[in-house]
Amino acid sequence: IGTDSASKEILDKYLGYTLPEKRYLFLALASGLQKVDLPYKRNIFFCGSNWSACLPEIPNVKTISDQLYDLYLLCQNTKKMIDFINKYPENTLFIICIYFYFSGQERLNYMNQLVDLGLEVYGQDWESVGWLYNMELAQICHNKRIMDVSISDYYNSSKISVNFSHPQAVNSFSFRVMDIMASSSCILTEDKKDFHCLFDKYISKEVQEVILYKDRFDMREKAIRLLNDEPLRQRCVAECNYAIEQNGRWIHRLKEFQDFIDIPILGVGEPKSEGIEYLYLDGQPVTKTSFLHSTKRRIKNILICLLLIVRNIPIVFKILPDSLKVDLNNCFTYISIYNSISNLIKDYKNEEIDND
Repeated sequence: IGTDSASKEILDKYLGYTLPEKRYLFLALASGLQKVDLPYKRNIFFCGSNWSACLPEIPNVKTISDQLYDLYLLCQNTKKMIDFINKYPENTLFIICIYFYFSGQERLNYMNQLVDLGLEVYGQDWESVGWLYNMELAQICHNKRIMDVSISDYYNSSKISVNFSHPQAVNSFSFRVMDIMASSSCILTEDKKDFHCLFDKYISKEVQEVILYKDRFDMREKAIRLLNDEPLRQRCVAECNYAIEQNGRWIHRLKEFQDFIDIPILGVGEPKSEGIEYLYLDGQPVTKTSFLHSTKRRIKNILICLLLIVRNIPIVFKILPDSLKVDLNNCFTYISIYNSISNLIKDYKNEEIDND
């Protein structure tokens, strides 16, 4: 499962894993956030971390100052970077820190284009911006972590919310894009291939031209246009809201996952009579006698498999309880994930034969 359509190509091209089409699923992100009409408190909002803060943590960083440009060029070429890591595995952490440092510098360059337009930044590790970059940008950065429960208020009270994706997002974009599109804020994000795959049917070309930028200078021009044209901004918000309802909710992703593994996991209904449950798949009830326990077991195991996959996303791993981290680390391997899913499918197929 990959949240970027380029994941399969990266596995094939750089890591040597060749997967048949039926073994790979591009599963995009989604949002559960709802639009709420709140008074606008800020022009432009961004919530994320300061990647450049990792540089002081790199050992002996001053000794490599003459080689920084060469490292910068290395980090621009994915194949060369992977070849370097394969050749010098002991330097893996070092090169990754350098990679994120340069990506963080690029993010700061983009942010600097929006400072005078009313940008406000929230997240972690922004306290070092003043001495690493400039004091003007530091004044609008708030070193404050915003929890999921409150992010809705920030997006819904911002005229524009901007996105700068992770460097590994080749064709895709950060998770925040879906949340912004579901809110009262107008999204301003990079022009990415996966955005078009997901939303071309629901967002007009005119609106896409306004909300998708090519570089930081294009981003600034479009931000100014949106701030000066409220009807246009509202149209962009309305079309993005519509796109999310059509193809950006978690129910859409779960349906895609359900179709991929060929196990019904959606729409367990209320009992219609004693000992009988109905499972609704595509609106059609499937009757099974006394299958409640096995259905719960299947759903539980599928969710465990999903958790094993998404736990590798750093932000997800951080919020997991320590006990869950330990259990997952000690009890499962990637092979067991595949075997678990395989066994689930076999169990379901066998139950269907028994019921027939």
